Amino acid sequence: MTPPQLAFLFEAQVHVAAPIEMGPGPNGAHRVIPITGGIVTGPHVNGIVLPGGSAPGSSPLDLIRYYKQIPHDFSRLFLSPGMCHCQGGPGLDDFDSLIALQRWVENNEAPERLIAAGRAFPGRTRPLCAYPKTAKYNGKGAPESAASFTCALP
Repeated sequence: MTPPQLAFLFEAQVHVAAPIEMGPGPNGAHRVIPITGGIVTGPHVNGIVLPGGSAPGSSPLDLIRYYKQIPHDFSRLFLSPGMCHCQGGPGLDDFDSLIALQRWVENNEAPERLIAAGRAFPGRTRPLCAYPKTAKYNGKGAPESAASFTCALP
């Protein structure tokens, strides 16, 4: 059997906050180390590490401050209000950022919006807009549908 070929994909520089003690667990103390942001760089992938909008130990304002300091030709910032770290929480946490990233890399189509849904709000979809734009209701159409929203500057 031929072993698989290994290839360098990316380097991740992840920013973390101090560990949060969550109490005893089955194998000792349970801690959470909040990821507060960072960058990913590689031959075909460049971007930022996303903390959740409600992740303990991180603030969307910190992420915006960081985002304003980096070049935007290879990065986009999408905020998902209420989303916990990576998923869950009282927000829309189900969106396909990998397809958007693939289109950007392969077709040079930088994403301007991602369509999000989530268990917290069954039947609701919203666009997550590339910062600094935000989702604005068009004034017509179903208010629970992403199709009724436009990404616009605040």
